[in-house]
Amino acid sequence: MYICRKIEQRFNRNASQDVHFWTLFKCYFAVFFTDKLGRYQLSALTHRLWFSYFLGATLMLVAMLATHQVDFIWQSSILSVANLQWLTELLAYLPGQLGVLVPNIAQIQESHLGALNVLADEQASRLAWSTLLISSFIIYGMLPRLFLWGLMSLLSKVNKNNFTLDFSLAYYVKLRQVLKPNVTSLGISDPDRHLNRSYTPVDAHISTAALPATFYPVALELSESQLAICEQHVREYCPEQLPCLQNVCDFDSQQAMLANIATLQHMHLVVYVSLLRLPDRGLLRLLSTLKRSMEGSLYLLLIDENKQPQENKEKRRSDWYSAAAQANLCLDNVIQFTCNNEGA
Repeated sequence: MYICRKIEQRFNRNASQDVHFWTLFKCYFAVFFTDKLGRYQLSALTHRLWFSYFLGATLMLVAMLATHQVDFIWQSSILSVANLQWLTELLAYLPGQLGVLVPNIAQIQESHLGALNVLADEQASRLAWSTLLISSFIIYGMLPRLFLWGLMSLLSKVNKNNFTLDFSLAYYVKLRQVLKPNVTSLGISDPDRHLNRSYTPVDAHISTAALPATFYPVALELSESQLAICEQHVREYCPEQLPCLQNVCDFDSQQAMLANIATLQHMHLVVYVSLLRLPDRGLLRLLSTLKRSMEGSLYLLLIDENKQPQENKEKRRSDWYSAAAQANLCLDNVIQFTCNNEGA
């Protein structure tokens, strides 16, 4: 990050002076250089640099061997002649299978520093060792890096195409509430308190959530006060379904609720939960089961009694959006339910 910052200051001086530049740059760096997307992109960059290194080294090696006469002499302090010969034959095996000229056994033995025999054909030996050296750079250095560079670039492109933002994060949940309010309310605000306030029309593209005309209500482990609010909401929006409302608090009531839902056809389901409750794995499994068993849409209403600090509510709202995403619920169907008691 520090190196990238210095590069931007050096080559993009005007843009880096903008007050919002580094905030935007940190966001871009966090999105494109973390998790799988960042891993593949950084890997592609690493293989590209290694490929450039081997390409430059091979070109320099060819230029040096073309302009200098080099005698190849192998020497080792810890390897015997037999081991040195075996390693050289192993290195030359793959190039030899590809038809590249490589040193034979006699040339390997006679190139040892302690060899007593003089090479019969020095030029042929130089050519064999030179082609082995160049082909080793290409086969063991350039080609693997080129393949890995292409593979990482392909995986990076695939992950870019499949990349989606996690809209259950607190920032995006808060932004969603600003751009597209997903809130329903209960109660009547005293109009006399708003007479002196100027009226601001709501943008046509920004609308509050709308529940279906008919739905089947289910309450999940609500307190007495929350259940009373839930009943009042059902009585106001769908009074004919009020007798069906049940507060699921244990395993038996949960099974009875699932049995009742199995008999419904093309009915929307509205689940009432407390906003400040932490969604656990059991609740996540229940939401997934309800989503699979329902032919209609599943709505999640988060009851907000306005009794907790805003920071706590934002964190829990993010947790509920994350649970809804894991249960394959449409995030537009996650609605914050506020109770307005003024003048009610």
